[in-house]
Amino acid sequence: MKIVEIEFDGGYSGNVGTFGYVIRSNKREFLGHGSVERVGMTNNVAEYLALLKAIQRVKKEVKDLAGCEIMIYGDSRLVVETVSKRWGWSEKRVVWNPHKGQPHLRYMLDRVFEELQGLNYQTVWVRRHKNKRADALTRIR
Repeated sequence: MKIVEIEFDGGYSGNVGTFGYVIRSNKREFLGHGSVERVGMTNNVAEYLALLKAIQRVKKEVKDLAGCEIMIYGDSRLVVETVSKRWGWSEKRVVWNPHKGQPHLRYMLDRVFEELQGLNYQTVWVRRHKNKRADALTRIR
């Protein structure tokens, strides 16, 4: 099975969110970075934005995703654990309702799920020092 790896990171300063990602597929590597000015920007929104942009790039650059496993690595525990559906459950694990009371984060999560629909993926939380390349890309303006 073909493996596609995504490393992502996001950050913010004031109302400007920055994102960076590294994609590895079939001995090819794709880098991406950018910034978005948005009222209400937070670090968590920037992290979701980074993942969203990375998935969109994968769908553009990698052919035959149906036969791929996408490994997603990020240092945002909130994003990684929520996208995997390990976080966001009610106390008795009956109802999955992530970001209850935080519609801006739920909106970003829903956009990520729209892009991931039909894809085979896994998420892995990594410590910040293991995510240095994506982090460095968030600092490019």
